[in-house]
Amino acid sequence: MKLGGELETNEPPERVRRVLTSPEKVATCLPHIVSWEAGEKGLRATFRVNIGGVVEYLSRLTARANIEIREIDHDNIDYVFEGTIARAKYSGVIHVHLDEKENGTRIQWSADVELGKTLQLLSRFINVDELLDKIVKEVTESMIKCVEKT
Repeated sequence: MKLGGELETNEPPERVRRVLTSPEKVATCLPHIVSWEAGEKGLRATFRVNIGGVVEYLSRLTARANIEIREIDHDNIDYVFEGTIARAKYSGVIHVHLDEKENGTRIQWSADVELGKTLQLLSRFINVDELLDKIVKEVTESMIKCVEKT
């Protein structure tokens, strides 16, 4: 599954990069985080994902993720992740590209998410695309707000 988007902030690229490459700052920016532990190149986190309105009879699920932050070069950052949600596996890469603009930074991102067999089977009963879209929107909005206030 491929996702992507573009965001803009008035913050300079160096500040955006500093926040997006710090495991501690990334952890404090992620929405619905219950606990986290920083590692040398990333973090391990537990989330409570709100799914109300997407999945009938459930309001939230617990997700776990291992996230490795890779600085590719001055303008590119990758987040390589793998984890579980409701004991079903998922993995992928989020690629972030930073462009300096006149008054801030344009952040272009793309994600390639692979769902484990259990999530693929669940997609017959729930709208997994809508669920992932909801989660991604919350994460990206939260990260930008965090960059702007950090």
